[in-house]
Amino acid sequence: MSEPTIRDAEPRDAAAIASIHVRCWQHAYAGIVPDDLLASLDIARRRQQWERALDRDGEHAPRRGATVVSVDEFDDVKGFAQVGASQGEGADESLGVLFAIYLEPEAIGTGVGRTLLASATDRLRAEGFTRACLEVLPENERARRVYEAAGWEVRGDPFVVDHGEHQLVHLRYERAL
Repeated sequence: MSEPTIRDAEPRDAAAIASIHVRCWQHAYAGIVPDDLLASLDIARRRQQWERALDRDGEHAPRRGATVVSVDEFDDVKGFAQVGASQGEGADESLGVLFAIYLEPEAIGTGVGRTLLASATDRLRAEGFTRACLEVLPENERARRVYEAAGWEVRGDPFVVDHGEHQLVHLRYERAL
């Protein structure tokens, strides 16, 4: 397999990104996340969310951030990453966030994830952030190994994130850029 190509996501990528987002959750989190939560994930609804997010002129466009995709030689999307500024009241302007990084299940273990992670980190650095963070489920050992190999470290105690009817424990990783 050739080295993945990374490019900025475009509105035409929304359907592929939505499909990857849902199917990767269902693949990577099977046995970790409750089955009913995984079954409730809806590609059509997620596509609408991604169409709004990829509208660069819209209100959902990321502040100091981007969504990038990894594509094969046919320009088929194999994975994506979304980065941006820390959010919320009193947000740290020096802190960038890796909000999402997901791959086609068959692309796992092919180098696509490592290439996307490096590209996302580079993008945060180019946006002027000096530190970055991400969240991961503790049981997602494969992703944690990739993050740790790339210089990310666990910071703080595990915390709970509300996912509708379910609360999931997350770990926060950080790294200098």
